[in-house]
Amino acid sequence: KRVSDLCADTGPVVSFYPHTGFWTEKVEDGVRLSKLIGRKNVGTNFNLVHWYWVKPKRTAEEALAEALPHLKTVTINNGERNGRKIAPLDEGDYGVEEFMAAVKKVGYAGQVGLQCYSVPGPSEAHLKRSMAEWRRICAKLGVA
Repeated sequence: KRVSDLCADTGPVVSFYPHTGFWTEKVEDGVRLSKLIGRKNVGTNFNLVHWYWVKPKRTAEEALAEALPHLKTVTINNGERNGRKIAPLDEGDYGVEEFMAAVKKVGYAGQVGLQCYSVPGPSEAHLKRSMAEWRRICAKLGVA
């Protein structure tokens, strides 16, 4: 609540970042805390890699729908469902297109960020590939 007060209504928000092995490792943890705090400038992030890594018990669409009133941002990447690798959007088996279809279906219209932490190779090369895949997904789903 103190951090929320510091942000006040000046624009910044507090967004819990689900991270495997941390106290808030699931998007549901961020939702729970957001509800407890009860402030409009406090919410949660939905991070695709960490969602997969904590072995979800329900679909991404179900988790997104529950999080929607508290969802401040979504971060995506690709990777291996049975591994610990973060990859560009055009590589891996996370089903980024299907995930983004679920994001659209639940009505989320906020920021979507690309997570590139620990992606091997030159940043410019994998960013270029991810952006091409992002544009393809957006065109197919009919989103700007």
